[in-house]
Amino acid sequence: MNQITVRRNSLKIIRAMLSKCELITCLKYDDHDTNTDKGGVSVDAVMAAGDSLGFDRVYKSVDESGELKRIVVSISRHHSYTGYATKADAKELLTSEAFAKYFPIDAEIERQAQEVERRIERAAHQEALAAAAATLVTKTTPEAFYKGQRIIATFASLNKNGDLSEYVMECAKPKVKGSFWDRTRYVETKNWDINTCQVGQVVNMSTSEYDNFSRNLMAPLPEAFEGFTGGTVTDYHPGREIKDVYELTDDERALWIAHSYSVVAVVTAPDRRPFVVNPQGYNYARYAGLSPKSLHTPAGD
Repeated sequence: MNQITVRRNSLKIIRAMLSKCELITCLKYDDHDTNTDKGGVSVDAVMAAGDSLGFDRVYKSVDESGELKRIVVSISRHHSYTGYATKADAKELLTSEAFAKYFPIDAEIERQAQEVERRIERAAHQEALAAAAATLVTKTTPEAFYKGQRIIATFASLNKNGDLSEYVMECAKPKVKGSFWDRTRYVETKNWDINTCQVGQVVNMSTSEYDNFSRNLMAPLPEAFEGFTGGTVTDYHPGREIKDVYELTDDERALWIAHSYSVVAVVTAPDRRPFVVNPQGYNYARYAGLSPKSLHTPAGD
């Protein structure tokens, strides 16, 4: 949209452009009426204000083809009029609240259409969640897990979901989401990744407990997790005592991350697929991982 100054004494041109507008608004500031958006006004009212007080500045906004979209007529810093050529221009350039004020019927029609669309989206999402939840049911005997075991699990990039089915849906997407340029290289963004973990606790639940917990991951952890905080640790040691990872050099920090792993609790239940949670110091399942599998260390070694 291009902005073009209009000569303020070109009264016929100003009137002609205002006459093309479907809506003209007035914005006026004074000691008694501060920052109040006035109702729609007429072309004659604008011209009368200019005749009485004088136009300070006039400019028009046009699209790429030169068609008028908006004209702004300033009387002073505290008093101006804005004309919108079409209802579509007003919708594009006004806030949704202001548009609803001037075109209440159109705004209500749009609101109802958006509500229908939201209901359809919610219903589709609920169907997808139900389908994802169905994949957590299994008759296969899961692997036995034990404290101290090294495992791998799939973690979605979007964490802090309240329903395990949300993670199932995220991890069903392609691994690579996209990429962006970071100073000297492209960096991939991922929907999910496979991370190394260490089992800090095994929580065996009943089927009903599993179903309830997996749908309420943001709720306080059940008593079975008492004392378990999770966290992230590493096998890398820089050879000196440090109190914080930020004391490491860039190379040391890269090694720290490369050798790090999450401390997780494995949740199991009859006829349900196991998953892992890492509270990361909080009292809820801040991170949840799917499809836990033994990495390489057999029990007893």
